[in-house]
Amino acid sequence: MFKVAHISRYCLVFLLLGLCEISSADEGRIPSRTAIEILEFIDGAFLSGETYELFIESETYRQHKRRPDVRTIKLLDDGKDSTIVEFMDGPERGQKVLSTRQEVWFFAPRTKRAIKVPSAQRIFGNASIGDIARLRLSKDYNIVSTKRENPSYLYIDLQAKSNVATYQSILLKIDAHTYLPVQADYSVASGKRVKRGIYEKTEIVDGILQRRIFRIEDTQKENSYTRIIFKTAKQIKLPPNSFSVRRVELGL
Repeated sequence: MFKVAHISRYCLVFLLLGLCEISSADEGRIPSRTAIEILEFIDGAFLSGETYELFIESETYRQHKRRPDVRTIKLLDDGKDSTIVEFMDGPERGQKVLSTRQEVWFFAPRTKRAIKVPSAQRIFGNASIGDIARLRLSKDYNIVSTKRENPSYLYIDLQAKSNVATYQSILLKIDAHTYLPVQADYSVASGKRVKRGIYEKTEIVDGILQRRIFRIEDTQKENSYTRIIFKTAKQIKLPPNSFSVRRVELGL
């Protein structure tokens, strides 16, 4: 998959440095340096610096429906801070979302022009644009506090660096032994928790964390949830300025 030396180094740091520091912390707090490394480890391939193409399948389950609503999505990621999401089927087929470090743009073939939208806007089921297109915790959030409430789990409280971030704050729950993410509680500016993300399946490939299945629950919709299933990925080469509004409008 993706072989990135600096990500692999974080795994070694966790084993040789992180465990020792955390276990020796008198107040149960995670050293800030280790907490940052954990976020970068969770971001995984999204910080690889390599452009890649990833196919995603979303499944939205509702109590009154026997079968889930399924969508196939193509994600182009520059491995830094920009992504393009394209719907491959359903009523949304051909629609695209461009997300950069500063803003998010939505494009529909019938309009011919991209429009600026918030990353918190829903795109299907319980999933917002940011749940798919903005996954870089270490880039978009500051660490407010860290703690270890019991031997099994670590908690990292995050605050958005800017309004571009999908959520104002995130409380991240981490397995204290493997450093794999368990769940994330998402809140808006008022402090109200609006969603919970559950990392149903993750894998480490060549030292890099790969998300396989991510479940999104809405606090206002108890009888429904959306599962994001990450399929095949491959490195690709794209022309310069591919992650720009103009190129998305032109369909290039």
